[in-house]
Amino acid sequence: HSRYCLHVTSGLWDLQHGCAAEAGCYGDRFAIRVNDLTPDLPAPVTAIAWRAGRDPSMEAIRRDLGLPP
Repeated sequence: HSRYCLHVTSGLWDLQHGCAAEAGCYGDRFAIRVNDLTPDLPAPVTAIAWRAGRDPSMEAIRRDLGLPP
């Protein structure tokens, strides 16, 4: 009676190294490779920001674009 809905995910994505040898690999269906998975604009979501109704991702984008907060 929790009203939670859970979904099983069985697909794999590895855009850095590829995963064609693994069953259920979706990432190798596209010609996409990345060298690094480090975000260009770090914007960690914290419990404090979430509880305050803030969106650190959008704040980081606005700062990067030089827009007012």
